[in-house]
Amino acid sequence: IVFSSGKQWKDQRKFTMSALRELGVGKKVLEEKISLETQRLGEAFQSQNGKPFSLNKQLPLFTSSVIYNIIFGKRIKYSDSEFQEIVQHFQDVFKYIGVFVPENFFPFIRFFRWNSSIEKVIRKQEKVRSYVKYKIIEHKETFNAENIRDFIDMYLLTLEKEPNSETLTDENLFHTICDLFLAGTDTTSSHLTWAFVCMAKYTDVQEKCREEIVQITNQTRPVTMEDKPHMTYVAATLFEVHRIGTIASVTIPHTAEVQTTLQGYDIPKGTLVSFLILEAHSDPNYWDKPEEFRPERWIDENNELKKNEAFLPFGSGPRMCSGMSLANTEAFLAFTNILQKFQLEKPYETPMTVEGNMSGLVYVPTNDDIRAIPL
Repeated sequence: IVFSSGKQWKDQRKFTMSALRELGVGKKVLEEKISLETQRLGEAFQSQNGKPFSLNKQLPLFTSSVIYNIIFGKRIKYSDSEFQEIVQHFQDVFKYIGVFVPENFFPFIRFFRWNSSIEKVIRKQEKVRSYVKYKIIEHKETFNAENIRDFIDMYLLTLEKEPNSETLTDENLFHTICDLFLAGTDTTSSHLTWAFVCMAKYTDVQEKCREEIVQITNQTRPVTMEDKPHMTYVAATLFEVHRIGTIASVTIPHTAEVQTTLQGYDIPKGTLVSFLILEAHSDPNYWDKPEEFRPERWIDENNELKKNEAFLPFGSGPRMCSGMSLANTEAFLAFTNILQKFQLEKPYETPMTVEGNMSGLVYVPTNDDIRAIPL
């Protein structure tokens, strides 16, 4: 669903979107599972005892556990060494892969560069492949068409019903799982990292978000998705985090299926094309003082959210991110429930900056340390 095209891509995406809906994406059943993981994330924050800690050590475990539950049908402990290892492998794949690494333009370089980033990606991918293949075999041995447990079971059921399908195959099941796991871990955890770093930096925004959370929940219960339509300022803040900390600064490469012309530029058939989302999110033609972190830019005079056509955090068109709904649910529940329980502060006495750099395919904060003070 990421790198394929044509009928294969259409069939995989159609199945994946349908399966995610069946497994509860956008429904109460999955929200309850995410809420459980959010509670566990809060416990991880609590265990830091108000001392500085790296968000990069905690948030990937939160997002990975959610997608792990969807794909493999199990709720796994953060402390599970096998789980920690596979999460680290996925993080490393994101870290070492990138659009502009030299090997993408001169593939032979990887044979001459010792321990090149591409070689690291290949080694990490092999670890991931072995793990996913083992899980698929495990599911086949225990498969019961009357008891569908997770994404893999749904795919196996479809294979049983459509044994002659050209696109729904064992090989594509494997690749789709890898795509989902990769897309469902580092991206959402990076978005939340930006969100919490920004709250530690912009404490006035944090207080306004908390005021809205307290007003809606009276501090007597956790935040739920039913509260989202009533939390305009929180939603605006998460939009602004997406804009200022654009995690996918460059989209995954697309291919021009026909020769075309765009604003005077000839684009031959077969050309690889990437879209610069970071440029769109910082274009002064669409954003007033784009360098400023200002959630108010998203709210109109009626206290309703405004749209902006240059806002494209999940891409656009038919290849828009398949996991957008899941990512938004995770981000909202984690963000609000953490702010409900903790005051996020800068980690050290020195002034806190909000700067980022590219880590593989993802734009991340240069420093992701914060302190979480229980309220």
